[in-house]
Amino acid sequence: MGWLQFFELGFLVNVNISTYQPGASLLAVGLNWWQAIIVIEAGSIVTGILTVLNSISDTPSSVVQFGVCIGFSVYGAYFPVLNRILLSLVWYGVQAVIGGKVVFVCLRSIWPTLDRRIQNTLPENIGITSEEFVGYFIFIVICCVFIWFKPHQLRLYFHAGAGAGAGLSLVAFVALLGWALGTKGPEESLDDAFDDVLSSRVLLLAGLSAVA
Repeated sequence: MGWLQFFELGFLVNVNISTYQPGASLLAVGLNWWQAIIVIEAGSIVTGILTVLNSISDTPSSVVQFGVCIGFSVYGAYFPVLNRILLSLVWYGVQAVIGGKVVFVCLRSIWPTLDRRIQNTLPENIGITSEEFVGYFIFIVICCVFIWFKPHQLRLYFHAGAGAGAGLSLVAFVALLGWALGTKGPEESLDDAFDDVLSSRVLLLAGLSAVA
């Protein structure tokens, strides 16, 4: 995989529904819309700088684990690998739940009575129902199709996904923004939802946690 595939992978990873979640979370804690944009941009810039600096040590040797071995020794380099594996498991679980809910919404748009046909046998305190679990299972099956192939075999997918995904994502984001603005009341504005002004300390902590 060349640099273009890594760029396309980063693009596809970041241009998804998870991109909307930080903004929604910041609005929930009390930040204004423009404060949330500034915090998200600052966090993205810091992350980008650290990512580039972290890759400098491995670039001349073209060995991915070269920098890790310097910091953790040869055998200690297994710790970051294990840490990354555990993080991937947790992150995949989060993404699978979100993707499962999206699949369930798509299924219910085709069969509106789907949630009434499937009886919920799961406890109410676990945050998912039996019909939503069906969407979760279908999402995992779809993911298994792509996991089966080796990374270099998905090169054409990255090319097509980054090219088509850029246009489709732009259209989807603008459409979602238009829907959000169109469904609010005529007397409402973006600033009406933030009447409570946060103190400087709370605002600073919320901003730092979002950047982190």
